[in-house]
Amino acid sequence: MSMQFASSTAFPAMNAFSTGMQVVAHNIANVSTAGFDPSSVRYATGAGGKGVSVGSVRGEGQFPVAGQEEDSSLNAAGQLPPEVLAPSGTDVAREFTTMIATQHAFAANAATGRAWDEMLGVVLDVKV
Repeated sequence: MSMQFASSTAFPAMNAFSTGMQVVAHNIANVSTAGFDPSSVRYATGAGGKGVSVGSVRGEGQFPVAGQEEDSSLNAAGQLPPEVLAPSGTDVAREFTTMIATQHAFAANAATGRAWDEMLGVVLDVKV
């Protein structure tokens, strides 16, 4: 195992999975928001063909701005706006499944980082 393995693969992967958890949390927080289109993360191979990175976040930049509440009142024609009639697109079962898988992937990479740290400690103890 290379001495830079954890820093070049495990730690960037943990950052990528943290982003995935943020997206899942955002989707779940908006489960009751009418017309909400959930975001998703697409992971990619990390730099140099090693590890995991965030390839893209679908829906990125479409997060609501704090303090801007949608007006759900009737429009001029006396009808509800389309975003009120359309329910949230968030599938709670899918989000929780994604959350569990992301949590396990993060934990696996954290374990790799801990193992690397322990190995480095052993190497440094042997040199001293």
